[in-house]
Amino acid sequence: LIRRIREFVAAARGVTPPQEEQPPAAEPQPERQKGGRIVHFPVAGVGTAQQEEPEGSGLPAERFRVRADMLDGLANMAAEAGICRSRVAQLIDGIRQNIGELHGTIERLRSQLRRLDMESESRMLSRYVESDEPEQEQFDPLELDRFSRRQTLARGIMESLNDLVSLEGLMGEQVRQSSTLLEQQGKATHRLQEVLGRARLQPFSSHLPRLYRLVEQLCRELGKQVDLQVEGASQELDRTMLARLLPAIEHILRNAVVHGVESPEQRTANGKPETGRITIELERHGADMLIRIGDDGAGLDLERIRQKGIEGGYLHPDTPFSEEQAVQFIQRAGFSTADSVTQLAGRGVGLDVVGREIRQLGGTVQIRNLPGEGVLFTLRLPLMRYLSSALLVVAGDETYALPPMSIEGITRIEGERINARSSNGSLGSYMECMGHSYRIEVLAELVGAGHSHRFRDGGHYITILMRVAERRLAVVVDRVMGEREILMKSFGPQLARLRGVPGATFLDDGSAVMILDLAALVEPGGISYRNSCRPITAGQGKPKILVVDDSITVRSVMQRFLKRHGMEALNAKDGMEAVALLDRERPDLVLLDVEMPRMNGYELARYIRNSSAVKNIPIIMISS
Repeated sequence: LIRRIREFVAAARGVTPPQEEQPPAAEPQPERQKGGRIVHFPVAGVGTAQQEEPEGSGLPAERFRVRADMLDGLANMAAEAGICRSRVAQLIDGIRQNIGELHGTIERLRSQLRRLDMESESRMLSRYVESDEPEQEQFDPLELDRFSRRQTLARGIMESLNDLVSLEGLMGEQVRQSSTLLEQQGKATHRLQEVLGRARLQPFSSHLPRLYRLVEQLCRELGKQVDLQVEGASQELDRTMLARLLPAIEHILRNAVVHGVESPEQRTANGKPETGRITIELERHGADMLIRIGDDGAGLDLERIRQKGIEGGYLHPDTPFSEEQAVQFIQRAGFSTADSVTQLAGRGVGLDVVGREIRQLGGTVQIRNLPGEGVLFTLRLPLMRYLSSALLVVAGDETYALPPMSIEGITRIEGERINARSSNGSLGSYMECMGHSYRIEVLAELVGAGHSHRFRDGGHYITILMRVAERRLAVVVDRVMGEREILMKSFGPQLARLRGVPGATFLDDGSAVMILDLAALVEPGGISYRNSCRPITAGQGKPKILVVDDSITVRSVMQRFLKRHGMEALNAKDGMEAVALLDRERPDLVLLDVEMPRMNGYELARYIRNSSAVKNIPIIMISS
């Protein structure tokens, strides 16, 4: 009992219990009591890891704690060193090319001097033959005193040219030695980056006791019986990412036990086993980590969700209600189907928190409802934030970086096959290669860098075969620039929700290149910035937003922003103009400035709240 208590305390504090308190590796995992029933939790790789021992010694490896920000700083400095090495390598390549140009120049100069020397000797011999002096028979025309000044300079230039040839050889040898040293330094930097990257990794299995205790507690309080099964628990994630991800997983598990899995009596009546089942599967797909959380419960209660939507004013009673709308409703902030607020449910914290956290990590959430069979959550987390290299490609006039982990090959595709994907629908949207089916996509269209155009039928275009998440894509690009070492820079909190672009990097010439997450760009569902900003209204057509601001710049920016997210913007330069507009239009929301001429924001808000026709319109006050 004392040993188990120490284990739980150590797990709660995130530390490793003393080695002597750990059970032997061969000892089976103890049974856990759950809801009045003994349930086994066999999970591979969940046992306590043995301490690594240094080679040649029988002593355990020494351990010490390091702050996470220090590891981040070391990783950034190692990445900067790698980028500097790449830039030096490019400079050395430039020097090698210049040496080659110098060699060609020396050869041309040597040839020109040789021709000049031959021409000078020919002229001298010609003068000797034409001369009638009597002493010509006793004088050799090749004697030194008959050489001209030009010939002497030519001989000196030839000697200097030989010196240049020697310098060229020395420079070439130094460049070769520098390239060898730079290659060794690159390998050392790459190993350093790998070691620092592994230092931040933590297996998912280290947090399983916390999840088991949560399920056990919920089952005891609700009188339910649930088995929690985990596959792929040995997968490793970044400690910081895992710490932010666990609350989202706990919330999904809580919903599965409270709302998803039925009581033993209901399950028996429905022909199901008394014990419910919740599964967590972790699987890595290229540059993505997929976490699937599913249960075998009753699925979403569409009618109950619809009634809650009507009661909350989100849905008109006569509006048709679909399963897709139900999935959107349960992701709304503050939406809950619980009748009362308890510690288990109805706390006002919904799946919107899960979606927001996953979005901030650069991932997406997919919810699949299986009526009568349960609900499946698929969390996709990109691991590209730790990229050390990327493949640079050109689409349109822009250069983009793709993660190399998800690339399976590069080939070419005929233009008529690219054109067939739009004319034949799904029939021409796939290509077969290496025994797999790849969906054809054009990178310029995915990123919005160019409109859809017809490719030349007789032409062949570069296509990158990629596996992103659970899909295989054949991405058509204009040009491939090759693989480069990069340091990924995040956009910060302002653009953290930008879908499909988790960050950017800088090339050697200082130009910025966006890093693409193709899985998010081609994702039809999931929680994205666009979906989260688009409200659900009872009316038909685009949502209407009234922007009231005396600054024409603010009105123009807000109008473009709202239009980009599928909304219609109505503008008013002050409160009086807004009052006149409200007599003709009924917007779904008002964005209201505070300081304005004629009628300020407070006066307009007071007018709206006192008017029976528009008093229910939501108002967002905007002020610097």
